[in-house]
Amino acid sequence: MRRFHHILLLAALAVILSGCENDMLYWSLPENFTPPKYFSGQKWSESLSDNIYEVSLDAALSGGASSVVISLAELEVSTDESMSVIVAKAGATATASHFFGKVKFSKGGSPAYYIRAVVGSGADKEMVYSEIYTVRPSYVPTLTTEVTEPSWYTVSVASTIDNHGYPIQEKGILFSCTNSNLTYDNYDYRDAISGGATSFKKRISVMDAAKDAGLDYRNSPTYYIRTYARTAGGIGYGPVAHCKTLAWPTCNIQGVSNITSTSATFNYTINKASGDNSTITEYVYYSKTDLFKGSTRIGGHTMTGLSPSTTYYCWAYIENTYGDNIYWTDSQSFTTLSGVSFQAVDLGLPSGVKWANMNLGATKPEDYGDYYAWGETLPKSNYSWETYAFRSSGTGDEDVKFSKYNTKSERGPVDNKVELELSDDAAHVNWGGNWRLPTKDDWSELMDNCTWTWVTQNGVNGFRVRGSSAEIFLPAADMRLLDWEPSNNQDKGEYWSSSFYGDDPLGVWCLSITPSGKASVGGYRCYGRSIRPVCE
Repeated sequence: MRRFHHILLLAALAVILSGCENDMLYWSLPENFTPPKYFSGQKWSESLSDNIYEVSLDAALSGGASSVVISLAELEVSTDESMSVIVAKAGATATASHFFGKVKFSKGGSPAYYIRAVVGSGADKEMVYSEIYTVRPSYVPTLTTEVTEPSWYTVSVASTIDNHGYPIQEKGILFSCTNSNLTYDNYDYRDAISGGATSFKKRISVMDAAKDAGLDYRNSPTYYIRTYARTAGGIGYGPVAHCKTLAWPTCNIQGVSNITSTSATFNYTINKASGDNSTITEYVYYSKTDLFKGSTRIGGHTMTGLSPSTTYYCWAYIENTYGDNIYWTDSQSFTTLSGVSFQAVDLGLPSGVKWANMNLGATKPEDYGDYYAWGETLPKSNYSWETYAFRSSGTGDEDVKFSKYNTKSERGPVDNKVELELSDDAAHVNWGGNWRLPTKDDWSELMDNCTWTWVTQNGVNGFRVRGSSAEIFLPAADMRLLDWEPSNNQDKGEYWSSSFYGDDPLGVWCLSITPSGKASVGGYRCYGRSIRPVCE
């Protein structure tokens, strides 16, 4: 019976040994194969030279047999914390109680490197791992700076940022007119840009930088511009770029014309600087007060919906395709007409020419209206050779020279123009349609075919001119020289024609009226005289 028990015990042991062969072999290993179980007292150190990191670990090992045989000891480097991708490793020295090793790897482009020590012993190299040590390289962002599309006072600035995986904490644009060594701590102006995107393009206004530097911001100053970005790795900069903005356009203001009781046209022309290819849109701002703020903007030059007999102020305003806008601070004032409008009166003349019922710029037949130099289309405050539109040089009757309407070489380039062109005809420019200045022949026809009577009409002296079917009144409005203005109750007046007086370019045919009669005279072109328009 005992023999039978022994046989059963041996059979059971054979089964156990056949199913757990590996375990039983391990259990039967001698004590000197028991591996370490723990790292402790870990002392990590790192250094960087020529973009090569060297990381070392000095640590204690414990939990294993004192005479254990170490079959594996190394340091591993990975770019992810799970240590799934090993990018570098190096062998180390290990005993039952101590570990020391070094590993080198390139700085590369990863925002972090993860290093751990591995020790193995025994036939299966049972592994024990150290804690993971992290190296975070200091990567300063690198940027580009691109400046394009310069306009009158704005430019476009673009940049691409290599942040090396670090979140962008701050970015923007630095600029100056005097400082080419731009840094975050040394700039005149900074334009911050929000968000964490690694590229941007923004249009910025640089005009204030030129103002602060005392430079003429309207005349292409040079600007220095640099992009920047900040991450945990520090502040990085793009290269310093420099550019010039475009010179500002100039504005030639010609005043206000086509004034009616409810509308008027503000005339100005814009001259762009060389190289300015932007598209310009012109506007007019106008107001009942001489204040730009709060004024009304319209497209084009013609103001409508105005109130009769009201003074308005208007400003020239332009805008280009980049959104730059300019307005000229000198306002132009004008007064709308009353509800009475100018009319063409048929006096029954042989030619069929009709005469206006009032002077150009007047609001009723008795008004003097405005005064004009010959060939100029707007009134002004001073009438002399120095202010005359077609004077090219000279300041007096003896030496003045002309740029247009000249028949004598000593008076400048000869063009032999002796009749006013419609573009220089104040009646046509202001009233439009078929309105024009009368020729000397028109005046002669009026004098020869009508009855002229000196009268005082509503307190104003002048001639009542009666034709076969109607009449008009010509007020004696005198004339203007320099800045002198006629007073009321004048007893003389002078009216322009569109024709030269003989072949002398100094003078133009005029009608002179006084209580003693009417006469044709020659008048200097620069003086201010009345205009009585005619039409066909």
